[in-house]
Amino acid sequence: NSRANGIDLEHSFSLQGNNSFLSRYADYFWRIDPLYQAELGSDSMRRAFRREDVIPIGNFIKHKFYNDFLQPQGLLSELVIRVYFKSYFIGAISLLRSEQRPIFDENDVRKAELLIPYIANAIDIGDIFTKNVYEQQLCEQWLESLPEGMILLGHDLQTLYRNSRADIFCMLMMGRKIRAPEDVERAGIPVPDVIIQDCS
Repeated sequence: NSRANGIDLEHSFSLQGNNSFLSRYADYFWRIDPLYQAELGSDSMRRAFRREDVIPIGNFIKHKFYNDFLQPQGLLSELVIRVYFKSYFIGAISLLRSEQRPIFDENDVRKAELLIPYIANAIDIGDIFTKNVYEQQLCEQWLESLPEGMILLGHDLQTLYRNSRADIFCMLMMGRKIRAPEDVERAGIPVPDVIIQDCS
C-alpha cells in the first residue's frame, strides 16, 4: 500500500474537489501523520477507528501535523475506514470533521463498521484488471485460490474475470455434465442470464 511518496496519488482523491492538500500530504505530511501507519499499515487489524483511538486529543492539538496541515483547513476530528474485499486490502477512507463539529465518537465507529461490506461491494474491483499487469496477475491468483466461485463483472455487466470454480458452477447451471474439473473449457462458457439479471 505504501509508495515512495507515502500514498498512491493516482488512486486517491478528495470529495471536496480540492486536491492541493492531498498533494501536500503526499509530498510531505504523510511522514508526520500520527494515523498513517494505522491507516495504511498492513499490520493494523482495526477496520474503523478514530484519531483519538491512536493519539489523545490533548497531544494531537500540539502536534506539527495538526498545526501545519489540518488546522489551516479548519479540520480536527478524523474517522478512518479500512476497506477490505475478503482479506484483500483495497484502501482507506478518511472522514474529517471541522473544528466546529463534534468529534467522532464510538457510535460513529460502529456505524462505519456496519458500512464496510457495502463500501467494499460498491468499489469497482474490476479497476485492478485495467491498470497494472502485475497487480492483475496477483488478483487473479488470489481469486483462483478462493474456495468459492467468483465472477467479476464490469459496469456494463461484461465478464472481467472468473475463477475455475465459477466456470464449473456456470456449466452446471446450464445443465452440462462434468466428470472432472479438467473437462471445463473455460473460454466458451457464458455467464448464465439469471446471474446477469441478479447483478443488474
